[in-house]
Amino acid sequence: MYDQLSERGYGYGPVFQGLKAAWTAGTDIFAEVELDDSAHADAARFGLHPALLDSTMHALGVRAAAPESDAAGGDGPALPFFWKDIRLHASGATTLRVRLSGSGDDTVSLAMADATGSPVLSVDGLTFRPVSVGQLGGSAGVGGLHEVVWRPLGSSASASASASASVSVAGFGSAVVPAVFEVPLLSVGVDPVRGVRSVLGGVLEAVQGWLRAEGEGPLVVVT
Repeated sequence: MYDQLSERGYGYGPVFQGLKAAWTAGTDIFAEVELDDSAHADAARFGLHPALLDSTMHALGVRAAAPESDAAGGDGPALPFFWKDIRLHASGATTLRVRLSGSGDDTVSLAMADATGSPVLSVDGLTFRPVSVGQLGGSAGVGGLHEVVWRPLGSSASASASASASVSVAGFGSAVVPAVFEVPLLSVGVDPVRGVRSVLGGVLEAVQGWLRAEGEGPLVVVT
């Protein structure tokens, strides 16, 4: 299966080759997926390990490999494009039993359970879009509108007072005054999920305020 997927433009490393068995029943595809032993220690860090989640979709290759099939993506790769109604029922799984039900050539629903049959994840709709190998590599080596450049701003105190400082930022001239937003640290004992949402909300408000102000200088987010 992975040799066939490679021919269609998918390249998977060992950790992402989790598909162990797959079969069809009518329009449904059933699969058994296992996370590579080397990644078991990381499984508890995720709601669902990315490699395990990705491997569940490899079972679609069973349909794509059939001579009579015209599955999503045709002869080239197709990438997940739109997710609908995702529900995580349990976390830390290393083995999955999966049912993929197709509601069209480019959309499937997924139901995932662990080795005991207990629900892990359900997705009411996952839509794929075809992409060419040229599109995947099209931006390699090409300069973009933005660039990542680390520029020291000194201590937090000096960063907060940087309204009087000038820094050189690509695209804004050689000397401009930046708007500086310092991302607050999470307080000890705060629920991390609520804390992260609060911090992200603060960053969003800072960005929106900077956009409304329409200043000439860049926004510097200090983390």
